[in-house]
Amino acid sequence: MKFTKIGGIPTWIQDAEYPQCPKCGEKMMFVGQVSMEDLEEYGEGIYYGFICNECKIAATGYQQT
Repeated sequence: MKFTKIGGIPTWIQDAEYPQCPKCGEKMMFVGQVSMEDLEEYGEGIYYGFICNECKIAATGYQQT
């Protein structure tokens, strides 16, 4: 199953992990995710992208089974 998408709600592999903005401390907004299955034949895991609209700071996260 492939899970690459932009926007919406993250498809978490493990527990939800929303990062906090290092500048203002607010929870960052999810913007998209890239499933490694979509990039590599035997890829595993998902990269998640987040942004703080107020501070213009981005962050990424990664989960795998």
